[in-house]
Amino acid sequence: MLFTDLADSTERAAAVGDERWQRMLDVHDEVVRTAVRRHGGRVVKTTGDGVLAVFPSASGALYAGLQIRAALADHDLAVRIGVHVGDVDRRGDDVSGVAVHVAARVMAAAEPLEVLVSDSARFAAAGEGFAFDQRGSHTLKGLPGEFALFACSGRDAS
Repeated sequence: MLFTDLADSTERAAAVGDERWQRMLDVHDEVVRTAVRRHGGRVVKTTGDGVLAVFPSASGALYAGLQIRAALADHDLAVRIGVHVGDVDRRGDDVSGVAVHVAARVMAAAEPLEVLVSDSARFAAAGEGFAFDQRGSHTLKGLPGEFALFACSGRDAS
């Protein structure tokens, strides 16, 4: 799963005004939909200034996340992205389950312009050549225990 959230969206909306902010949201939505589709995923829902998308593979979510981050930065939009791998329950076109909450909390822990991933996502993408930087163990709001989180900085150059 992949969650996105535009960083400082309330401040940006107030600074640029409703009409321009709407255009910026439209750019976000188009960039995300294109990247998700390109990497085999499906946008489940929008969250106002973000989306939830599901993928058949962790590497697809990571490729999409890296593409989204780069494309939105070209439009002067900073995005936080969280990626997690876990079981989900399908509810019509929607998804639910603890893993969805974990993915949302991973995204909330990300810094602007960061693709933050859970250990399960990092492990699932092993062998695909992604480079990860440790971000330590985190307590995620409402969830028991601690979670090891990693920033995906792109593809490993080696």
